[in-house]
Amino acid sequence: MNTFRIAPAVLVLVLLLTATACSNKNAPTFPDEAWRAAADFVGEWDLFSPELYPYNESDLAVLVYGKDPPSGCEVGDPAMIPYDDEDRHWAVAVTVKHRAISDEIRYVWLDDVDSPGDQQPIEGGGLVGSTTYFLKAAKVSACYFYDDEEPAESRIEVTVAFMCKLRNTPNADWEIGVATSYWLVDDFPVGNQNLGLPIIFGDVAGDDPNDPQDYCPDIAYDPVTGDIHLVWVNDYEDNPDLKLAYKCKRYDGSWSQQQQYPVYDGDYPHYMLNPRIDVGDPDGSEIEQVGVVYTAFHPTSGPYAGQLHVGMSFWETGEDDFPTGPTYEHLRYAAGEDCGLPRIDIAPQSNSHRYCSIVFTNEFSSGHYQVIETNNMRNDFLVLEFSTEDEGILGAPLIHYGDDDMVTVSYFVKALAGWDLRATRFELDADDMTDYWAEIGSGIGGTFDSGDYYTPVVELGIVTIESEYYDNAYWAVWCDKIDSSATEVRANWGDST
Repeated sequence: MNTFRIAPAVLVLVLLLTATACSNKNAPTFPDEAWRAAADFVGEWDLFSPELYPYNESDLAVLVYGKDPPSGCEVGDPAMIPYDDEDRHWAVAVTVKHRAISDEIRYVWLDDVDSPGDQQPIEGGGLVGSTTYFLKAAKVSACYFYDDEEPAESRIEVTVAFMCKLRNTPNADWEIGVATSYWLVDDFPVGNQNLGLPIIFGDVAGDDPNDPQDYCPDIAYDPVTGDIHLVWVNDYEDNPDLKLAYKCKRYDGSWSQQQQYPVYDGDYPHYMLNPRIDVGDPDGSEIEQVGVVYTAFHPTSGPYAGQLHVGMSFWETGEDDFPTGPTYEHLRYAAGEDCGLPRIDIAPQSNSHRYCSIVFTNEFSSGHYQVIETNNMRNDFLVLEFSTEDEGILGAPLIHYGDDDMVTVSYFVKALAGWDLRATRFELDADDMTDYWAEIGSGIGGTFDSGDYYTPVVELGIVTIESEYYDNAYWAVWCDKIDSSATEVRANWGDST
């Protein structure tokens, strides 16, 4: 019986997959001091406060240079845009505001400046609002497209994917929506405009019996091409297979046809949940690839029958969608232990090591959890524990910009009262945790085993920024509770030099 319950809220080389998809369990290592001296935190903000109505989810994205960046800048690196006579890097945080008769996806811009403690939310507003639809599960990606011929026409794009369902419609299905807003560089960070109306995929009225429910979107820009890659879960009521659905919006504005593939492990179709996506070049081949990680499960068939585990799907980007079909792989940490809720990060173009990191939650005994990291440099698992009493969940990796082999991973740790939020950094090829940790937030409430399979209400984002003032500093954004009882979104800033 599976006791791991999916809580509310890839790409790897074959070498990684064959090395990690095994049941050999490594003993965790324990650093002997906390990583605090280099982490100058400015304190927690209530980034989105509840007022009359709650905010119970969050997501975060760094603004990166897209195709044809300014001279001396690298595609995929954090974009530097001036504000108040000072060059700054930027991240965007989003949430959904739930009102009695309407929902709204809201955003706020976050920057880096030269004095720790001066960081603050700069500008915010609405991206998508509706009295017609319920909205939830918003995910965000951001890209800066420089116009060499008309620099004033350079634009900052923010695209959100979300779940939506018609209000006051008994048979309405959850479907997937996408909306893009943009700012001209001279107006940034105020004065956003909509790049057309939001697009909704599927039969929102629920009149088509063959149309599935749609859940758990995620979205990522390919900064090299400017394309937007979208993934989500199709759930057919007359077919138990939860399928991976995918579409791509080309830089010219056209959309690819929707692709739907069952998730396989050998000859066995698998259920799949909570997909997360990234795009990049993990091996230096200069061929961009799309990587998706997800929680996979089959009750009776396959080598991991009856066990929740991590699944991966990946393919090359290009004009043809899935020209040869995606490649599927599966892994787990230890036999008999359920795992899932994976996150993926592919190294940015500026990092010559070219690798990716996957972090997931593992249930090592009934009701007890730990955070596991694996990547295609070390080709092994690493347990993110710092004492034998630690329990960790909901990890998220971010590989550093610049030419090093470091990763920062954030995750929740069980505390005496609720949960604490922690970040740790380490070398990706290290055999043990030789680096240290810092506490980002504390007093976080909620229950992990709510059993909500489709709505990840907690999404922690780490944005690693390298600038004149900081070496791999980051923003962290999270909710005040790890389940659907959350009412506000918090943020903090730290420097992991």
